[in-house]
Amino acid sequence: DMAASSSIPVIDLNKTEEEIIDKLHRDFTSVGFVFLVNHGIDANSVEKVFETASSFFALPIEVKREYARSEQTKNNGYVGLEAEKLNPKGPAGDYKELYNCSGSKNHRWPCDHLPSFKPTIEAFYNCCSELTLKLLAWMGKALKLEDPSYLVETHRSIYDDTKNCTTLRLLHYPSIPSSSSVKEGQLRCGEHSDYGSITLLFQDSLGGLQVKHTDGQYIDVPFVENGIIVNLGLLMARWTADIYRATPHRVIIPKDDVIRKRDRLSIAFFGHPDNGTVIRCIDGSDKYQPITADDFLKELFLQSYGYS
Repeated sequence: DMAASSSIPVIDLNKTEEEIIDKLHRDFTSVGFVFLVNHGIDANSVEKVFETASSFFALPIEVKREYARSEQTKNNGYVGLEAEKLNPKGPAGDYKELYNCSGSKNHRWPCDHLPSFKPTIEAFYNCCSELTLKLLAWMGKALKLEDPSYLVETHRSIYDDTKNCTTLRLLHYPSIPSSSSVKEGQLRCGEHSDYGSITLLFQDSLGGLQVKHTDGQYIDVPFVENGIIVNLGLLMARWTADIYRATPHRVIIPKDDVIRKRDRLSIAFFGHPDNGTVIRCIDGSDKYQPITADDFLKELFLQSYGYS
């Protein structure tokens, strides 16, 4: 239903490259959020990842905790309910649990419990990486960079977590049997902008995601069949001297009882540049001090986890 999504522009990747580049540029400078359709990621493989995520989150909590994210695992692993607070000023931790997977060959996968987990997630990580690099190539042209391949070149280690922080994140928003089971003012995911360069988001049809419009109002993001939501992170906004927007968004707890009682899943792919990349305003304006990608990320991690 394209009409419903009039607030979030839709980009059809079957169009000519020229049309895609032109529309990406317009939408990233104005809204900062788009839907991609005909993007080449097979609906069946997306379905499989949702099923895999669902099986993982259905495991007993003590099993999930064996795969907990810690300072040792870098960013990989399981994060329980309310452990993350994406809006540090919010009243409570986010009512969600999640599992982070990087381009790592060596982190502990839940193979004993879910033999298909690793191959499914790795294959999907690769699909998302390819699409991300394709978008970065178009953005390099859209921004009329002297070297249009610059953004792709600075993300070359997307498959290697010793050099790059790109992460595939499985998210589970548990059902909420009654409004008394959540705290006052609590959200499924607090207001935040993403950290990195570019995010791909796959969501189910239950909704709840809201995007902050330029006028400060929150608008509901509709469900687009086989559509991928793409938005930009704070690092990309800084890199482009705010030519491109890192739009704040959140996931609310549904008002509708029937929907609130259902579990919601989403899958996010957070694309990041290689760690040592110096993020210097690409328009030469020096609007922001140069900073390396990993230092920038460390500062943001400290705010939402309490450690980097």
